[in-house]
Amino acid sequence: MATEMTLRERRALETRSLILDAAYRLFSSHGYGQTSVDAILGEAGLSKGAFYHHFASKEELFKVLLEDRQRRCVEQMASAVTPASSRRDAIERLVTVGLQFNEVDPDWVRTYFEFCIQAMREGFARDIVARSLNECRAVVAEMLEGGQEGGAVRADLDIAAAACLLIGVFDGIALQRAVDPDAVNLLELANSTADLIDKFIQ
Repeated sequence: MATEMTLRERRALETRSLILDAAYRLFSSHGYGQTSVDAILGEAGLSKGAFYHHFASKEELFKVLLEDRQRRCVEQMASAVTPASSRRDAIERLVTVGLQFNEVDPDWVRTYFEFCIQAMREGFARDIVARSLNECRAVVAEMLEGGQEGGAVRADLDIAAAACLLIGVFDGIALQRAVDPDAVNLLELANSTADLIDKFIQ
C-alpha cells in the first residue's frame, strides 16, 4: 500500500511539474494575459481535471510560479555572499549570481517582467510581486548590515534605500540585456557593476 501511495504521489508531482513548465513557457512567449488555462493544458497534454486538482485558478498558478523562481533567486543570492573573504569578494559573487541567473534562463527575464506588468494592473499580482521584491531587498539589506557591523560598509549608508537601489540596478540590467543582448560584453558589465556597488557602499 505504501508503494502504491508513493507512486501516486510521484505521478501527482510529475503532473504538477508538467503544468508549471507549460505555463512558464507560454507566459514567457505569449504573456500572462494572453495565455488561457486551455492553452496551458494543450501545451502540457493534460485535462482540465488535472489542472484543477493542483491549482484553483490561473492566478494561483501565477503565484506558485513566481514564488518558486523567487525562492531560487533568493537562495542563490544568499549562498553567493556567505561566506565571503572580503567586501569585494561578496560584491563580485552577488553580481555574478545576479547576472548569470538571467543568462542561464533568458525565459525568466521575460516572465518576470510579465509578472511586473500584471502587478501594475491587478491587486493579486501586486501583492505577490511586492512580497518577492521585499525578499530580495531583505537579502541585500542583510548583506549590507553585516558589512556595516564589520566595518566594510560605511556607517552612514541608508540600508533600506541602498537595497532598493541595488535591486533596481540588477532589474535594469536584466531589462536592457533582454531587449538588446549585444549592447555590452557580460564580463565588462559584471566588472563595472561590481565597481559601482563597491564605490557606493564604501
